[in-house]
Amino acid sequence: MSALVRFSSLLDAERAAALAADVDTLARLQVEKEQALAELGQAPPPAEEQAEIVRKARANVGLLRQLAELHRALLVGENAGSATYGPTGAPRMGDLVSLRRV
Repeated sequence: MSALVRFSSLLDAERAAALAADVDTLARLQVEKEQALAELGQAPPPAEEQAEIVRKARANVGLLRQLAELHRALLVGENAGSATYGPTGAPRMGDLVSLRRV
């Protein structure tokens, strides 16, 4: 299997893991993706062959950001994605829920 095909398969697996919120698989895939990228760096494929990989990778980044935001919201409260600001434009820390011990 070529490095490009391997990396494409890893991106497909990453998408499935992100959709399933399977963070253990996502962590494992990062290591495998790093190895595949190292192989690709030694013999980069032509730009036209890279286009689909770039599209998949960008789509996955969007999914991973959504997953991270979901986890953040679950940890710090429902409104984690939208900051609360006071009349001066400064964040209102008293309105935020935190898991930090005081």
